Amino acid sequence: MCVVEAPRCWAKAWPMTIILRMSSLLLFSLLLLKGGDDSTLPRTSGIKMTVRYSSIANETEMTTYFRGDARRQETSNVTDSRYGPRLAFIERCDLGQIFELNLDQRQYDSYPYPPPLPTKEQMAKWGPKEQEYVPPGPPTSRIEVTTKDTGERTDFFGHQARHVIVTSKETPLAGSHRYAQESVTEGWYIDLKTDISCEPWWRTRERQKGFSYLSAGNAPERVEFVSIGTPEAGCEVESKTTVKSLYVSNDGKTREEVSKSRVKVLDFAEGPVDPANFEVPAGFKKVQRISRSEPQGERSSLSVGWQHFVLTLEDVVN
Repeated sequence: MCVVEAPRCWAKAWPMTIILRMSSLLLFSLLLLKGGDDSTLPRTSGIKMTVRYSSIANETEMTTYFRGDARRQETSNVTDSRYGPRLAFIERCDLGQIFELNLDQRQYDSYPYPPPLPTKEQMAKWGPKEQEYVPPGPPTSRIEVTTKDTGERTDFFGHQARHVIVTSKETPLAGSHRYAQESVTEGWYIDLKTDISCEPWWRTRERQKGFSYLSAGNAPERVEFVSIGTPEAGCEVESKTTVKSLYVSNDGKTREEVSKSRVKVLDFAEGPVDPANFEVPAGFKKVQRISRSEPQGERSSLSVGWQHFVLTLEDVVN
């Protein structure tokens, strides 16, 4: 799953291909369910690729550099009205560190990588409180992820890409306080392993049917996860996602919200990667925590309108 990972993804799941309005725990559970066992995929000596993530409200381009024991991700975010700073995230297995860089402010911070497991004291402080636990019983919500290989194939920079449709459907059951939601992703995938040697277990573990517990507001839920078909374990090179979710508006009526997003690899190259990409540049200042939002720049209304036009046109054409 090489293009849906976000920087610092153990703390924040990339939202563009996951059902809206879910709790952070449910987001993380869906990410675990979506992938497959990729231990048999071929590995390359190095990769550089640039990916664009786009929706009506946001657009992000991320350039990623891989080698066996290190990864660098550079990204800049564009919202409706502003340009965000250029950020970089360097994961170094050999050093046991991750470095976060604000390239515009020439600052960086660092943390252990992979992150250490929480202590008992931290679990007691951050973990679910006693009242949040749910007694055993039948599930109150079911999340069903169906993976279908259409059989279509195309070439992607010398790799054969397959067309796969992944449908994630949440169905409220008896006793649920949630609403029906559905996410459909039509994507193209290639067989390519891009994990680094110290990849955290939650990115590589095998996914299967299971149960999980979560809180929807103050209402605890027992969620059953079901996987149908062979989960897609390849590298996503292009996709289009449509999310439909029900919600209750202020007037008490149940309404449907629809959102669309796209992922597309713009540039892809295999081979040795310059080691300098995995180093903090000389002259950068060490700080306790970099800013992920400053500096910002104003975005013109013409640029916003053009992005809306392009996404609308892509929906019509495709």
